[in-house]
Amino acid sequence: MENECNGEKALLIEGARRIADGGMPQAVKANMKGNNFSTIDNIKRQIINLYEED
Repeated sequence: MENECNGEKALLIEGARRIADGGMPQAVKANMKGNNFSTIDNIKRQIINLYEED
């Protein structure tokens, strides 16, 4: 049962990381390198800001 909980927790964390990267290539790459949520979110926000400025 404990292994099931660990597996579910790992899936939830992976899902949250995929949501955090927003599917944006630079953010996905940072996610795959194992960067933390804050780093991934900052990259994503920089990309969004560039789109908004364009």
